[in-house]
Amino acid sequence: DNLPGAVFTCIRHADGRLTMPYLSRGGEALLGCGREQLAADATAMLAHIDAADRPEVEGLFGNTAAPSRPAQFRIAGLGDGSRWVQCLAQPHAGRNGETIWDGFLLDIDAQKAAMRERDAARGKLDEKTRLADIALDNMTQGLTLYDPQGRLEVFNRRYCEIYNLPPDFLRPGITLTEIMQYSVSIGNYSPAEAQHAIDTRLAIAQSARRQRLFQTLADGRIIEVVHQPLPDGGSVATFNEVTEAKRRESELATKSELLQVTLERMREGISVFDGGYRLRAWNDQFIALLELPPECAQVGTPLADIIRAQAKLGELGGMDPEQRIAEVIANARARRSLRWERRRRNGSVMELQRNPMPDGGFITVYRDITELKRGEQALRAAKEEAEQASRAKGEFLANMSHELRTPLYAIIGFSEILRDEMFGPLGNEHYRDYARDVHASGTHLLDLINDILDMSKIEAGKLELHEQAIDMQDLLQT
Repeated sequence: DNLPGAVFTCIRHADGRLTMPYLSRGGEALLGCGREQLAADATAMLAHIDAADRPEVEGLFGNTAAPSRPAQFRIAGLGDGSRWVQCLAQPHAGRNGETIWDGFLLDIDAQKAAMRERDAARGKLDEKTRLADIALDNMTQGLTLYDPQGRLEVFNRRYCEIYNLPPDFLRPGITLTEIMQYSVSIGNYSPAEAQHAIDTRLAIAQSARRQRLFQTLADGRIIEVVHQPLPDGGSVATFNEVTEAKRRESELATKSELLQVTLERMREGISVFDGGYRLRAWNDQFIALLELPPECAQVGTPLADIIRAQAKLGELGGMDPEQRIAEVIANARARRSLRWERRRRNGSVMELQRNPMPDGGFITVYRDITELKRGEQALRAAKEEAEQASRAKGEFLANMSHELRTPLYAIIGFSEILRDEMFGPLGNEHYRDYARDVHASGTHLLDLINDILDMSKIEAGKLELHEQAIDMQDLLQT
């Protein structure tokens, strides 16, 4: 009665009856039957056994020839639900032809519950392992995991694809040295770079710190390798093909360098502020033109600091710097394009042109136009001088026309009287020839004076045109 579980004796009589003449005290609780009832008819316990498990118990006490094997079954209908019981019994023959089983009953309900929990945990672990395998094989990066001795434990399909490694080559336990040597043998690295590639990769794998390496393969691809040590002494590494990203990065660096060189070669100053009104790009001419202190030439310098620095230099003409800051920000928010001129404290003139950018910031171009302004003033003075000379010329021509044409009219008139002998013969024929020459010369001179006056009227815009049809052929022949 003090043993764990219960001890029993069960007898299959020659007439087929099944009785249980002995059952220790713990058996009643396990089987859900009283000892007196089982002593009279042991089959009474079948009513308490789960229907699915009854064949197991019937087979245990039905086969009298073969050695008994352990049987596990559930006892149903108990107050706290069903309970798992295991029966261990060994048959032997009695004196009167009966079969006697001496056995042991064990409560294995807790063991079964633990097994169920174990199976559930194993199922969850198997599912997590399956999902982890799916995740590994669908990663865009290659991945390897090494133990503290440098032996491969985990890898994914992308790692094999990056280095053209056949899946049957990689196996748990292979070392990184073997992998690198094989990678060299299939041409992943040029002969000149092979040993250096092996030494570099092995050195990084042994590092106790996070490391980053860029490998250039023989086919021109660039692989980013990130090594991360683990607390147990192992390491994990990721592999990412960054050929295109490196190409774009190189192009961007080249363009940035060319842009900076271009900016520095410009005579104009340039500044770029982002949507938060902080300085992002500029050239040296911007700092020189505005005479800003060195601390303003820093990425991220607020616009407000630059305007306040200009106010200290007297560049705002007495305007409140805070008011100017608010004004610039308001124009930037309104996305206005502006162009204006500013006369500086040293007398020079600066032209500023500001245009908005998509991120809410703006770009400003600063140009010293002092010499241009001086040229404009000189041009205006020259224009005024030319206009004054033109007016003097006009006055001279007007006076000349009056002073010259008046005596010419007299000369032409008297020469015409003499030529035509209006008051009688002149006597000598030479006088008439001289009169004709004087008349022709005077008329020619009058035509020249009239042409000069017409030119003067044209310059003054006062000549009236009289349109008429002409014969182009006669004109060309003339």
